[in-house]
Amino acid sequence: VEVMRRRGNRTIVHEVSGGLVATRFRHHTSRATREQEVEVRPPDPQIHDHVVIANMALRQEGHEAADGSRWGAVDTMPLMQTEIERGAWYRAFAIHGLTQLGIPLDRVGDQFEVRGISRETILAYSGRTADVEHALAEFERAHGRSASADEKDELSRTTRGGKGSHPLGREGWRASASPEAIAEVEAVMASRWRQAIETKGVDAIAAAIVDELVNGTGPKEWGVPEWRAITHSNAVFDERALDKAVARAAQAQAPFFGPTVDIDGMKPAILERVKGSADMVRLNGRYWTTTAQLGTEKFVLDDFARRKDWRSLGLPAWVVESKIDSARVALDAEQSQAVRDLCGRQGAALLV
Repeated sequence: VEVMRRRGNRTIVHEVSGGLVATRFRHHTSRATREQEVEVRPPDPQIHDHVVIANMALRQEGHEAADGSRWGAVDTMPLMQTEIERGAWYRAFAIHGLTQLGIPLDRVGDQFEVRGISRETILAYSGRTADVEHALAEFERAHGRSASADEKDELSRTTRGGKGSHPLGREGWRASASPEAIAEVEAVMASRWRQAIETKGVDAIAAAIVDELVNGTGPKEWGVPEWRAITHSNAVFDERALDKAVARAAQAQAPFFGPTVDIDGMKPAILERVKGSADMVRLNGRYWTTTAQLGTEKFVLDDFARRKDWRSLGLPAWVVESKIDSARVALDAEQSQAVRDLCGRQGAALLV
């Protein structure tokens, strides 16, 4: 990612840095719910990492500043723009690691759950989710509408408790767990390594990712909708949307990466093969579509060409003109012509 900026000739040029300095902080619990804080119970287990990136970085050799210094400020916008993509690759790392530990996983939407852990147990240790969903329901009752994206973020912030360690920790989780939950976890741990882990090569992984981008995924599970084809909402997509979609689909392939694979090294090879696939079409320097989408558009245009000459299509001209003349709001010339086009044979052919 080009995070270094250089000024010159009244323009700003972005460059790849010689390396970033980052520190990872691993947390093992979610934020406490209000109820957990009041009852002095440990927060729910939720292993996750926070990464802090220093806002200074070294420039590459040969790209020193005018004063000879190699240090420069980091432009964080490119990092923010790739946040979703990087989050997906982070989860791919986690999924791959769990697979190598012999933990069986099932895909649920864009996430994975440990096979053998019931939905009831998962919900029992998802107190923050329950708090947010309750707050959203209260908001809808109070305002008569769903919360906007910004309002959801605000509700998420205002309902969360503080962070910090808890003296009970794992002992507290075990003490509050139901016998069924303990039995589920013990069964999962006892079943580790009972099935062989399949390994795929880069070509097979890229082919599976392309298939998901073009065709989407399977049926809904646990109320989580399946991933749609990348052209489900938009016929074309830009490079950033494609990179995000590849990272998202790579999560499903992470269990097959193999025990010693370098995921960072594999990413460029996967992207190269996906973008070079016959199923992906680069329209210009920025936008893409799929071969299937182009085929659909050709079918529509061919069908339109066949239907547009049907004499039975379209409204009689006198009906169209009378409606234009009697419109409650006067139409200008451009609007009137648009009505004629839509109501004529060609416009009707597109609607049939």
